[in-house]
Amino acid sequence: DPLFNRAMSGIGFPTGSVIKPLVALGALQEGVIGEDTSIFAPFEICVWNRYAKQDECFRDWKFHGQSDVKRAIAESVNTFFYIIGGGYQNYQGLGAENIKKYLEMFGWGNPTGIDIPEEGQGTLPVFDKNWRLGDTYHLSIGQGPFATTPLQVASAFAAIANGGTLLEPQAVQKFLDKDKKVLEAVQPKIAQKDFASPENIEIVREGMRQTVTAGSATGFLDHLGVRAAAKTGTAQTGRKTSDGKDYLYSWTVAFAPYDNPEIVLVVVVENIREGQVAALPVVRDALQWYFNKQ
Repeated sequence: DPLFNRAMSGIGFPTGSVIKPLVALGALQEGVIGEDTSIFAPFEICVWNRYAKQDECFRDWKFHGQSDVKRAIAESVNTFFYIIGGGYQNYQGLGAENIKKYLEMFGWGNPTGIDIPEEGQGTLPVFDKNWRLGDTYHLSIGQGPFATTPLQVASAFAAIANGGTLLEPQAVQKFLDKDKKVLEAVQPKIAQKDFASPENIEIVREGMRQTVTAGSATGFLDHLGVRAAAKTGTAQTGRKTSDGKDYLYSWTVAFAPYDNPEIVLVVVVENIREGQVAALPVVRDALQWYFNKQ
């Protein structure tokens, strides 16, 4: 339906790896990792599945090896996030409840309160007796039973971009009378602040900058003429092509200029065939247009 506002209505979409900066921030805040913590990220990690009575293995998309949090954000290292999210061997992870707590702090699972009707609110996972470690691993990389609206994602990353203040998104800037005199200028509304230290937000921001200089957005956002930061993600739709490939949701979130952000951009492209690049070129073109028109 072309008239349905996918950016802010409905339950939204699973995010894929766009969740990772928020999981990283939670892990930094809770002391699971520090800025310099280096974790060996194997190609796959296997854990016992008590229902299937056998090991269940969770893979990275390629072998990464030793990784700190900035590299893990920049190169989207799945196994790093499995370990800091769910824990592994003697490594204590954040745990599903804590991951959900940080997503809620960023406003996920609730309407943002934007001044436009028919806003959706997304869904967050419910943890019941069937929830297992493998589900926490999936959640750590943005898969599983949850969905967010692109607006909620933009709102969360505006808080990362600005150093930690979650604002209520607003479409209306000011009210004018018939002579175009300002009756009321709409003031920013703070939804949440001081839930993460500026130091930890800065570490996450640096990881998102590294995504552009040496990670999954290199080749697209590193020649803009303005320094940008970004995170890419793909999430499964559950549908497959006739030749057995996955249809995916392709995400990119970006903000720029890096040092003093004035724009946060979220792009979701639906039903992309596995292996195609979709959201990044759109973000590149939109940022190019935005910074050249001024």
